[in-house]
Amino acid sequence: MTGNQRGDEGDVRLPLGPEEGVLYRQVHPKLLKDGQPTSVNFRPTDQDEGKWSVDRSSVVSAEQSHTAYLERGLESIGVWGVSVDEVESTGRQAWADPIAPDPAAGEPGNEAHSFVDFEQLERKECEKVASLLKRAALARGRLYAPEPATP
Repeated sequence: MTGNQRGDEGDVRLPLGPEEGVLYRQVHPKLLKDGQPTSVNFRPTDQDEGKWSVDRSSVVSAEQSHTAYLERGLESIGVWGVSVDEVESTGRQAWADPIAPDPAAGEPGNEAHSFVDFEQLERKECEKVASLLKRAALARGRLYAPEPATP
């Protein structure tokens, strides 16, 4: 699964290498169990079309990734991450997938956006990969936790 890949608009996507560092994943507050993210956080949802969204640490910090995520009206309790090597150890490939700004729609874009390819995997295989990625992320620990709101 190496080499270049054509994106939805025909653009060429490049596979990520180890030099990209850690891939950040935002975790929704409802997807925690005993204060830890569940495996669901480490695989695409049905509407993600087999692409698990992450941000690259080579482009943004964990805090910047978190702030940008919240600015899009989404919820996150914090940032966990996995390395490109950890992704590849599961047989998956990570791809650069920057999102261009869309001023007409008020969308700022996301230069750090990337995805891990889960396409072609059966549900059971997805769950196995997600479990391995979760284990790696938990071993690394939370990379960014927002300050609790003060009354």
